[in-house]
Parts: sequence; structure tokens; C-alpha cells
Amino acid sequence: MTKLAEHLNEHSLSDAEFAAKVDCDRSMISKIKVGKAKPSLDLALKISRETGISVEALFPLEDRSEPSPAECPGGASGPANSSSSPCLSPEVATP
Repeated sequence: MTKLAEHLNEHSLSDAEFAAKVDCDRSMISKIKVGKAKPSLDLALKISRETGISVEALFPLEDRSEPSPAECPGGASGPANSSSSPCLSPEVATP
């Protein structure tokens, strides 16, 4: 069960009631609640403010040490493979 689903259950809130509080569609809340959709940053912040739960706790990132080649322009050996690339973790980057 997601943190959002737990919060709605604990506070006896329907998806529609909560959606109105965060100015979003009920179906989107339903999808987010069961993990079938991820909210935009704006909506994630609204949900966090309304629930009092941090964005990080509500929507944890996958634990991955390296991004896939599809996430880095040019793949692992392309132009993104430089010391200034955000696709490389600090311990891999070279000066």
C-alpha cells in the first residue's frame, strides 16, 4: 500500500475528496494511489503539503546506482560521458 493510500484510509478521505483538495482529477489520484501513475512535480508538492508527508516518502525514487544509457544522451560512451555530465555519479567522474 502506498503512503498516499495509507493517508487517505487513515483520514477517511475518498479519492474525489482528496482530489478536490489538491485541485486534480479523481482518476489521477486513484492511479497515483495504486502506483499506476506518477504525479507531476507540482502535484507531488501539493499532495505533500496536504498530507504533511515529504515528497521523498510519498514517491520514493528507484534505487539505481547508474542511469540506463537511454537516460543519458549519447549512451554510456557518447557526449554525456564527461566529467561535467549529470549522468555520471561523482565517484565515476574524472577531473
